[in-house]
Amino acid sequence: MSRTDRLNPRQTLFVDEYLVDMNATAAYRRAGYSATGKSAEVNACRLLSQARVKAEVARRMDERASAIAISQEWVIDRLRQEALNHGRGSSRVQALKLLGEHLGMFVQRHEVSWLEKASDDELRQFKALSAEERGRWLAARGVAVYA
Repeated sequence: MSRTDRLNPRQTLFVDEYLVDMNATAAYRRAGYSATGKSAEVNACRLLSQARVKAEVARRMDERASAIAISQEWVIDRLRQEALNHGRGSSRVQALKLLGEHLGMFVQRHEVSWLEKASDDELRQFKALSAEERGRWLAARGVAVYA
């Protein structure tokens, strides 16, 4: 990374914390950023969408996967084997469920009630986001987005 591509210390700590549990809001707070209410969620989403932060998360996740020699293909293959050959009862059903989710066969739907409960400040923050950021913001709240 060149000097301009490096993360600052707090961004690096955010990435470290994010990789612990993949919870951007909690990582944002644990990294020492100050935010109250829902603004932590919005700001965490914005931080995670920054190109340098996103690239570092991807690099570190790839590094982690390489270190344990597991790829998406390996996981899918093992689930397929479990579902077809080795699985018994609930483990076979779980393997099939995971494969179906991976293929996008099961869509979870959530009621869009957050809009009714959102404060004026949250609505202003939401309107300021790009379409891509809005999708992540909604997904972080469990709201399904349909194109």
